[in-house]
Formats: sequence, C-alpha cells, structure tokens
Amino acid sequence: SFLRSFDIFNAVSRAMGRFFARYEVLLSPTLPRPPVPHGVYNADAAELSGLDWTRQIFEATPYTGLFNVTGLPAISLPMGWSDSLDLPIGLQFAAGFGREDSLLQLAAQLERAAAWVIKYPPRLLDISKE
Repeated sequence: SFLRSFDIFNAVSRAMGRFFARYEVLLSPTLPRPPVPHGVYNADAAELSGLDWTRQIFEATPYTGLFNVTGLPAISLPMGWSDSLDLPIGLQFAAGFGREDSLLQLAAQLERAAAWVIKYPPRLLDISKE
C-alpha cells in the first residue's frame, strides 16, 4: 500500500542516516554491468507493463536508486576506462545528508591525483557532429 511504502522509505532513510553517522563516504559501482544500447529502455515498449519497465530500470541501476529515493548526495566519477567497450568505468561515491561538499572535495582530489585526461566515447563525439 501507499502508506507502507512511506514506512519503508522512512526506515531506509533512518538506516542510511545511521550509516553516515559512522562513515563519511560510501563507495559503490555506478552500474553492475556494462550499459545497454540506447533505446533498450523505451518507455513506450508495448511488451512491458509500467511495473515491468520500472523493474528493468532498477535491475540495471541498483546502486543509484537508493540515493535518488532518500535524497542523499551521490556522485559518479569516471575512475577507469574499458578499452574493449571504449567506455568509462564509473564509481559512485555517496555521503550523508547535506554533505555535497565532501563529495565535491573528494572528486577534486581524485581528479588531481589521477591526472585525468578528458576522454569521451567516440559514439558521443559522432553524435555531437550531427
């Protein structure tokens, strides 16, 4: 029921608050597997119900939804590169309520330490030329 979903939301939010009272940052993958091609998650797909489409999205992005639902700040950073896929490999960093500053400071430190080179997947560059 609708009210039960709020109970679950509140319990999850409180649990995350307790976690971030002990730890400053949580690290997770951004995605559990390589991304699917564009158009796979078509919201107009006739073969999927709304619930099935939503499940498909959450199965593909299980780590990001928690922070979207709870309102906790999170940032995904390109921390590696897959040569076989020619795509960045993202890691997600999350922090406690109102601690966006911690995430931005961490991102700046990692950028300086890794000497990131601006690299984009060729497919994105091709699209921008059109």
